[in-house]
Amino acid sequence: MLKLTLIARLSDCLPLTESMEPTSDAEIEQYKKQRKNILQQLSSNPVPPEKLSVDSGNYAFHVVTESGVAFMTLCEKAYSTQLAYGFLADIKGEFLNLYGSEVAKVDRPYAFIKFDSFIQKTIRVYSDTRTKRNIQKLKEELTDVQLIIRKNVQDVIGRGSQLNGN
Repeated sequence: MLKLTLIARLSDCLPLTESMEPTSDAEIEQYKKQRKNILQQLSSNPVPPEKLSVDSGNYAFHVVTESGVAFMTLCEKAYSTQLAYGFLADIKGEFLNLYGSEVAKVDRPYAFIKFDSFIQKTIRVYSDTRTKRNIQKLKEELTDVQLIIRKNVQDVIGRGSQLNGN
């Protein structure tokens, strides 16, 4: 389950929009502090990683960065990492399409709060891991992994044959 989603400008950690699932979880404040620390570390890095996952208790932060913007979500550890990155990719694509040229000009926090409606719709799509769309994404990723494993096994067998022949 996706608990919290934040989009922030990396240069100064300015939050551009945020969406949070209603929760009685008292730990959420702790995670907000951790989120701030992760953003600060990303902003201090001259070349922030394109993707990042950070485990934190029963939850995990997943972050995607592009064009000076960080797209971050907090979800339960049991939630599929691939689905979390798929969710962030959808959010990133739409946000940069709509507001990418305006990000540098913004001078107030939560300037794009109206984007929350898109985030909420996307959360509903990704919340049910049994939906046909999400199952298909997982199958595609498993197929990719399977192809990589097959290729690696074939490479190893080929090297073994070469060693036996020499």
